[in-house]
Amino acid sequence: MPKLLTPADLAALLGISIHTVYHRKAKGLDLPPAVKVGRLLRFPDDGVRQWLGSLQSACAPAGTAKVSA
Repeated sequence: MPKLLTPADLAALLGISIHTVYHRKAKGLDLPPAVKVGRLLRFPDDGVRQWLGSLQSACAPAGTAKVSA
């Protein structure tokens, strides 16, 4: 069973407020995939790590040009 992060855990990891997590979720803005456990919102740890990895790979390091084929 994967570890599930709370919105507070995710907020701390991303350096944003819990309010921002809920606001982004409500507006459909960029967040890792979430699941509902009863009425509770949770973020699977493996999904969060994959989401963060996709953000890092989408950004080119400073001083380099991003080239698309």
